[in-house]
Amino acid sequence: MKTTLKSLRILLLVSFCSASAAPPAGAAPEAPKWEFAGWYGGGSFPTLVPDPNVYGRAYLVSDVAGIWRSDNRGSFWSFRTQGLTSLNIATLTIAKSDSNIVYAGGKAGLFRSDDAGSTWRYLPASKDRVVFKRPDDYRSIAVDRADPNKLYAGTKNGEVYRSADGGATFERLGEDRYPFGSATPISVVHVTRDGRFLFAGSPLGLVRYDLSRNLWEKTGLGPVQALDLQSYLWQETLFVTSGKKVAWSSDFGLTWQYSQALPLASPSAHINRISVRSDRTGKIMIAAAWRDGWGGGVYLSREFGKDWVDIEKNLTHDTLSDPSRVWAQGFGWPLSVSFDPFEPNTLYFTDFWGVWRSDDNGFSWTERIKGAANTVGSDIAVTLDGSVLVATMDNGLLKSSDAGVSYRSLCPLTPFDGSVKGHIWRVLPLGPDGTRLIATNSPWDPTGNQVLISEDGGLTFRKSRAGLPAAYPVSNTVWERGYARALAADPTDPTRLYLGIDGDDGGGFFSSTDGGTTWKRSPGQPGSLRIYNALAVDPTEPARIYWGTAGTSANGGIYRSQDFGRSWQKVFSATGWVFDLTVTKDGTAYAATDAAGPCLYVSRDKGATWELLKKFAGAGACEGIAVDPRDVRHLAVSAMQWDGGAGGKIFLTDDGGANWTDVTANLPNGAGAAAMAFSPDGHFLYLARYAGSVYRLRLA
Repeated sequence: MKTTLKSLRILLLVSFCSASAAPPAGAAPEAPKWEFAGWYGGGSFPTLVPDPNVYGRAYLVSDVAGIWRSDNRGSFWSFRTQGLTSLNIATLTIAKSDSNIVYAGGKAGLFRSDDAGSTWRYLPASKDRVVFKRPDDYRSIAVDRADPNKLYAGTKNGEVYRSADGGATFERLGEDRYPFGSATPISVVHVTRDGRFLFAGSPLGLVRYDLSRNLWEKTGLGPVQALDLQSYLWQETLFVTSGKKVAWSSDFGLTWQYSQALPLASPSAHINRISVRSDRTGKIMIAAAWRDGWGGGVYLSREFGKDWVDIEKNLTHDTLSDPSRVWAQGFGWPLSVSFDPFEPNTLYFTDFWGVWRSDDNGFSWTERIKGAANTVGSDIAVTLDGSVLVATMDNGLLKSSDAGVSYRSLCPLTPFDGSVKGHIWRVLPLGPDGTRLIATNSPWDPTGNQVLISEDGGLTFRKSRAGLPAAYPVSNTVWERGYARALAADPTDPTRLYLGIDGDDGGGFFSSTDGGTTWKRSPGQPGSLRIYNALAVDPTEPARIYWGTAGTSANGGIYRSQDFGRSWQKVFSATGWVFDLTVTKDGTAYAATDAAGPCLYVSRDKGATWELLKKFAGAGACEGIAVDPRDVRHLAVSAMQWDGGAGGKIFLTDDGGANWTDVTANLPNGAGAAAMAFSPDGHFLYLARYAGSVYRLRLA
């Protein structure tokens, strides 16, 4: 590959965090270095697992970002994703006889680490069989206490498997394929210390498997929601969730005793996670996390379940590490609760938003989220003054005024502003000073998409739904609903805006001529409405608009309008997705697609014809096209992997796409960039990761 002067500059990158002397003559160029420029938290954390043998060590998993490890009781987390081919992880288990051996399971199957999570290898025998889903499969991997190569796994399909060779091969247990009579996800599995029995719990109850007789057996627990199980005490007492109570058995499940019920008024509230240990005096403590819809909390009993104390109190939210904590406060749907194996007064708790630690048995809690970058980004923009705007799924709209050192939440701002809580898909800074902001918003409530408008740089917003569908479309949508993911502005008239919503029952191309206050669905629509992000205006001729879709060769591809969206003509056919579109200031149009792999197409004749500019190696799709505002030949693009894939890449070109440089470098394994943006001075490239927050690359 030809190396130009500019691409050589790109390779000579240094971190802004430390000074760097010039390399000696003849030295190889330094590799690119990405700097973390985001925030932490604000995503699903299905499981936190303390290491039973190593003080301070714990693992944290995510269904979009992989695995982290902490060696200081959660005070800081670091990515442990090397070797993971999928970042969708639901459950993790440490071998009690050897803490170096760790098993992690997710959508792709099982992974194994032999060096305490530093590297992972996929277990091919688990593919399409031994698979897991959060939060249904919680403690669904069990390892024999003496033999770290003997493991058991309960799957999302309701089957239970055994491996005697460390995951090289698997056999399904029992003559009946499903121990609960249906494809019910297995919430928890537990093998007894002596290796005689294996217990499996699900929302339909608890069963045990006699490992010597190879037979599933009923227990005396009855049809309760056995969503979590732990054993404790030398006689191996089993503790199991049982509605609003905790049940325990000291005879391997034949007979049971019950705690007092948690004082929860809602009929649907129930315990879904438990942890058990003794305090310094030998009394049995039970932590019971409860769920009611998306809400939840934790109770603690110091008297073997005879009384319960609500310990969701005195919470210290980390608003610096997670700015969304100004409005997303308190505990939610519990995903895990665990006592520290070494510190009897220490408890951990995770939910869909964060990670918490209490060092006084729940009298007070501190958020411990640093390092666990789990935010799902959807758009990023850099204003003329260098401020960074990031749109996210669930976390709202955030802004950094110091180039990514710190962020504050722009929207929502209060815990009570439920009308905007949800997904922010796109954000556009408009006007000469960038203080006018337009963002698209899909609230969690069922009322439909809306547009957020700020005239003061994000200090305040007003909402607009005038002319937009009253409800979310659901017919022929990309996901389960039609979302306002596509947004563009006329560069010559910032009051003229365009919006794309997928879905045949109300979605389509919308325009506004009053800055977003009111919208109108165009009487002429593209031949396909399955749009993702691919909406762009030609700055050399603003009446020309491009619309990219997914579908078959008959209706998928790129559509062009020459009359501000009133009529459309198909100009490019594609059998896959057109995920992203952009047009440079000289009129060159680029389209990011997944035509049997990540492909970037270009049109240099106003969209009349399109040619393949680059097909990047590997699977996935192109997305997140960014153009240097100072040089239209300087582009960045991401090779994206969906469905938990970990092989996302970032590529740069300084010659309009004739040559490309892979600058993924030190980025943690990820799906790729949902969006990227150059700073106005061209010194930095910022990216919002599909999972993993924001990073930046110094270019000069």
